[in-house]
Amino acid sequence: MPPLARAALILTVVGLGAAMGGEALAQSRSADAENRRVRVHNQTGVAVRGLSVAEAGGVHGADLLAGEALEPGRSRQLVLDAGSGACLLTVRAVLANGQTLDRPNVNVCRIADWYLTR
Repeated sequence: MPPLARAALILTVVGLGAAMGGEALAQSRSADAENRRVRVHNQTGVAVRGLSVAEAGGVHGADLLAGEALEPGRSRQLVLDAGSGACLLTVRAVLANGQTLDRPNVNVCRIADWYLTR
């Protein structure tokens, strides 16, 4: 295959990969290259209806569950990133019973699994 054709093929494959999985790739690593992918385990006995993160004293971001409840005993891998470069975050869980649980100082850059309990 001629070099120009090979380069065009590589760009096409890379472009398709970005279109198909670029969002997931972008969400797995933040701008500072820290891995903030964490498997969140719901051990509260109640469905988690919302999950968000913030720096200490900051404003919580969007619901990381995107409207899909995390049922009791289940887990889901999420990217816990406040967008600020901070690794120590407050994780907020909103339970189906209306209770809100705030867990400060979760080091999302250094853990692979995080267990939410009441």
